[in-house]
Amino acid sequence: MLRDKLATLTWLERLGGVVVNAVKPKYVTGADGAQIKTGEEVYPVACDTTDADCWNNGKYKFFMPDSSVSAVGFFKDTGGVSVQSVQESNSRLRMAFELQFLCWLNLKKLGLTDCEWTGVAIPYVVSKLWGEHGEVQDVYQQVSVSRIRQMPKTPSIFQPYTFAEAEKRGLFLYPYDYFGLVISGTFDVNVACLPTLTLPGSEIECLPE
Repeated sequence: MLRDKLATLTWLERLGGVVVNAVKPKYVTGADGAQIKTGEEVYPVACDTTDADCWNNGKYKFFMPDSSVSAVGFFKDTGGVSVQSVQESNSRLRMAFELQFLCWLNLKKLGLTDCEWTGVAIPYVVSKLWGEHGEVQDVYQQVSVSRIRQMPKTPSIFQPYTFAEAEKRGLFLYPYDYFGLVISGTFDVNVACLPTLTLPGSEIECLPE
């Protein structure tokens, strides 16, 4: 839902929702020919990315900073969801959530020369995310963003992703820029009005008496 709020910011060339981590082991070949694991590479990918799409079709690169892309932005789940309060005789749950929005910018590709343009971009993002968003689905109601905090400006905000490592940090110097926001809010779940959950093939056929 929050991703859709940012879709009108046309300068966000590659925009994603809440990503998941795709992890790829790194190996070297030892003197005896054995494969020795030396670490892991971690990439943010969309939640519907299959293993084949990720590694065989290069989807793991989609949210990576790249000089050919003007801007990359995605959400990262950092706080999970918790029950904040119970209302209306236990029928309505007020849930609290926390996310990060991480954004990388290619100022040259955007046609900009101002190295402080991030300070202009952030208020536009905040204005789209802030406030009451009403009912999103039958399950999620009264979605509200009530706190947004800018993260310290350091490439480490992109950890654990591989492109945040020291040897890649040329991607975080001019003409590139970046920022991160911590987004907190709430939404309601009315347990008395949850729609019937029916999965394909889940119908149970009763035996005749």
